[in-house]
Amino acid sequence: FASRLTEQGSPPSRAEALTCAREAVRIHRKLAEEQPVVYRSSLAKSLSILANRLLERGDATSRNEALACAREAVSVYRSLVNSGQPAYRPDLAMSLDNLALNIYDQGEAAARSEALALTKEAVGIRRELVKEHSALHLPNLALSLNNLANRLADQGDAASRKEALVCAQDAVHIRRQLAKEDPSARLPDLALSLNNLANHLSAQGDAASRKEALACAREATGIYRQFAAEQPDLYRPDLAKSLNILANCLAEQGGRALYNEALACTKEAVSMYRDLAEEELSAYGPDLAASLNNLASRLAGRGDVASRSETVVCAKEAADVYRKLATDRPALYLPKLAQLLNNVTAFLLSQSEEALLFEALVFAREAVGVYRKLMAVQRGAYMPGLCKSLKMFLSALRKQDDQSLSAEVSAAEKELSDVEIELAKLKS
Repeated sequence: FASRLTEQGSPPSRAEALTCAREAVRIHRKLAEEQPVVYRSSLAKSLSILANRLLERGDATSRNEALACAREAVSVYRSLVNSGQPAYRPDLAMSLDNLALNIYDQGEAAARSEALALTKEAVGIRRELVKEHSALHLPNLALSLNNLANRLADQGDAASRKEALVCAQDAVHIRRQLAKEDPSARLPDLALSLNNLANHLSAQGDAASRKEALACAREATGIYRQFAAEQPDLYRPDLAKSLNILANCLAEQGGRALYNEALACTKEAVSMYRDLAEEELSAYGPDLAASLNNLASRLAGRGDVASRSETVVCAKEAADVYRKLATDRPALYLPKLAQLLNNVTAFLLSQSEEALLFEALVFAREAVGVYRKLMAVQRGAYMPGLCKSLKMFLSALRKQDDQSLSAEVSAAEKELSDVEIELAKLKS
């Protein structure tokens, strides 16, 4: 019932789904204590469902609870398989995928290796199942291959990127075949894999791969647009994400016509994410902020006065979203806020209009303040960011025709000097 409610897509339905999932875990835990042989597998399944519902909420408390549920589900399924019950291998693979996603969502660099190992194990199990039962397990193998492609790409090296591309291509191949057999049920899965492949093709960096990425992104967006027209609550988030991917692929091609199309796609994505974030900020706020950041960058590239003004408006809105998100997850969103502020400051400092130069000062001053907060937690990690922010802050101060700022200039110069000396010591 919780899964069916989630499929409705609306915030009230998802809230009710979470309540149902919690109740299912409570009931199955009690039953498993009394009759473990009969009910341990049911408890593990309920834990996996609860983990997924919690992860959708987006707040730190829910994510930590989701991770605990996912770990427990893996532990139960692994013990069932190891005790001579191979029928639970599909469930173990599913729980491994879920745990990897939960670990990765914590946002810590150390989590990448564990998430990659878990996803590789899930793919290995599902490849064995496909050999034994063929078509029955193909959909889940494609899902795990998508996840593995993303975890490999997270490693950052060229060899892993190439391996990620192969996994993404395999997933598209499987899902295209499945979609031919049952389009109404399988086309959304194909669209997801096409977008994933588009990202991995773009990461290769060559012109041929970028062209292929654009074709994949166009196909995916067309599929999601069709389904969003029929079931907007369920597929609007997917369409918005697909539009952003398509916009990136279009912008990579170069040329004014494709650039304008990229801008239109980004604006459409922003509009959708605004509506979604009004309903659930924790779930869709990060996507809205990222989309606004993309829109600001694309507008800045146009060069006309109206676009420059619109760039500032978008940047302010994105910064406001990151501020709200940072209230709950400062470690994750304060760095994003600081980076956004620095990027916009750099753009504004390249302009000549007095109003834009004043905006640069406002953004730069806040960026310095954010980096000071971050340094209080991880001084060495954020010292380069503070150094960069202070340089732009000084530049913004000096571009103002205001003698009353001289004391602030002197203070910033001293702080920058102290930071540069400390940074040099750390590097040596």
